[in-house]
Amino acid sequence: MSLAIGPDGTWLATTGHDGTVRMWDRVTGTCTTSLTGHAAPVSSVVIAPDGTWLATADDHGAVRIWDRVTGSCTATLTGHTGRVMSVAIAPDGTWLATGSYDAAVRLWDRGTGSCTATLTDQVGVTIAPDGTWLATTDDHGAVRIWDRVTGSCTATLSGHTRPVLSVAIGPDGTWLATADDHGAVRLWDRSTGSCTATVTGQVGVAIAPDGTWLATTDDHGAVRIWDRVTGSCTATLSGHTRPVLSVAIGPDGTWLATADDHGTVRLWDRATGSCTATLTGHTRQMGSLMMDIAPDGTWLAATGGDGRVQIWDRVSAARSASTPQPAGRVWSVAIASSGTWLATGSFDGTVRLWDRGTGLCTVTLTPDTPRAQSVVAAIAPDGTWLATAGSDGTVRISNPHTGSCTATLTPPGPPGGSVVAVAIAPSGTWLATGSADGTVRIWDRTSTWTMGSSRRRGPRAPITGNRPAMRTAWGQLVVIAPNGTWLASDSDRTAPTLPQQRVVAQILATRSISNPGNSRVQAVAIAPDGTWLATADKVVRLWDRGTGSHTATLSGHVGRVTSVAIAPDGTWLATTSDDGTARLWERGTGTCTATLSGHVGRVTSVAIAPDGLWLATTGDDGTVRIWDAPERCTLAIARADGALHSCAWGPAHQLAVGGEKGLYLFELLT
Repeated sequence: MSLAIGPDGTWLATTGHDGTVRMWDRVTGTCTTSLTGHAAPVSSVVIAPDGTWLATADDHGAVRIWDRVTGSCTATLTGHTGRVMSVAIAPDGTWLATGSYDAAVRLWDRGTGSCTATLTDQVGVTIAPDGTWLATTDDHGAVRIWDRVTGSCTATLSGHTRPVLSVAIGPDGTWLATADDHGAVRLWDRSTGSCTATVTGQVGVAIAPDGTWLATTDDHGAVRIWDRVTGSCTATLSGHTRPVLSVAIGPDGTWLATADDHGTVRLWDRATGSCTATLTGHTRQMGSLMMDIAPDGTWLAATGGDGRVQIWDRVSAARSASTPQPAGRVWSVAIASSGTWLATGSFDGTVRLWDRGTGLCTVTLTPDTPRAQSVVAAIAPDGTWLATAGSDGTVRISNPHTGSCTATLTPPGPPGGSVVAVAIAPSGTWLATGSADGTVRIWDRTSTWTMGSSRRRGPRAPITGNRPAMRTAWGQLVVIAPNGTWLASDSDRTAPTLPQQRVVAQILATRSISNPGNSRVQAVAIAPDGTWLATADKVVRLWDRGTGSHTATLSGHVGRVTSVAIAPDGTWLATTSDDGTARLWERGTGTCTATLSGHVGRVTSVAIAPDGLWLATTGDDGTVRIWDAPERCTLAIARADGALHSCAWGPAHQLAVGGEKGLYLFELLT
């Protein structure tokens, strides 16, 4: 039998000898869906990082891809001639690996279903958290490390004298754990290839998300919790009466799931060691059981000898951090300077204002025409007004208390492109907007509109040729310097064309910075003192604002850099990337001082707390992680349904996060 837990921890999936896959609700323990199609006992199940699909494998060598929502089989991968004992999905979900008793590990392209590589004389496989390497096992006790790109074996870990049944890799990719069929569990240092610890009498192993502890299982029904540093057993979970063949740990590390060879799945509270639920349903003895937890922890899947994959939904009743009303698919979020309210821009074209204390939506700003949908919003420094913009190219000034539109800013001439970014100067006297047609416009608050009126006015001047520079639904960016005297925008082109008739606009944007790599700039941040800025594409570049010269390049990410933030004291900065990591950099030397791992898949945004002690990151895995900046460690993890796109700090350690399923508000207690 095999089992897996959903990314948000609310459901799980199991498999069995009857050839079906079952999905289960974690709280109620009821089976919500059964997936049929395998012609043989299902030996393995794994859930994709985004939780939308899963992969299963059977004793006849077939690998099937399933849509989690519809329960339909979307693809069958053929090529193995023997039982498939393991399946692993890459962090970005674009490829997967399978290991079989036909002595072959195969790599597959998920989109085409084609086999892209075959590693011979291997039977088990696990993929590293960053997707750049994988570990395989064989029947002779050897564990091999492979480079995914070249397909070459880079290291062989020797020590087991029996076939290795399972392997797990630490969340930071620096160590791994293996278990053989004689009950030996070994911990390995990946860089040196040396065995750092050995535990006997165990047959299964799983590593906690923070890497500080691991769980093992044995043939007598016991589940043990171990401290990774000391190697001591800290708890024993009793309840199974049969050999426990599989174990998976929830994404937040607070619970775990185990499955035995009679098809019983138990859920455990890690802190108390108590069994919180028992899931039954497979009709025949499981034989070999495997399971996996979805990255967001909302569900898990388990397989067994009955041939079914069972999926449990683990709906949590304790989501106190989300707003009690739906916020739609939130792309942008802004917090008022007072910290008492915030605004979100959603894909449904509305901007909603929320009371921080109650979590209730107080005002909804709806588009007055089908083309006037708004997805971006900015709040004035004094909190007395806000600006929203969207697809019709118009900027609206609204009163946050009444929701009434007090002014409409429309550019002269024919209708322009969608406004995809809005930023308000710290002084509140002017604002900048960026359009999808590549135009950045400067608006003077005092001369272009009168608060309380609805007169339409034009901008001071357009700045054409540049994309805007603030994160929006299309990735364009617009940022205003802290002292309000200048702004920076990203660019797909070279120098902007400045109109000759508007001198004030030329003063506000006197310098164009040309990206030496000619790559699209994905993010920009301005230092607190306004003397330098950072931009991000495939690397991070530092610039002198006065001279426009390129002063440093920060290299290290292996994927596209998605966001950048500068610490309040200007001495260090933080970046996130498609490679699934966040990095901290020293500004003076340009060196990377820490790599923060833990997210599964793309890390979408980073924000540094006003005191510079904490930072927050969000990801496509639906998690927001709070990090201790000085100690470079995780302080807290919160999970949401669906990908998260943005985060913003407010006063007193308040944090707002926006994502696919809405707005989440957190208050971090110390």
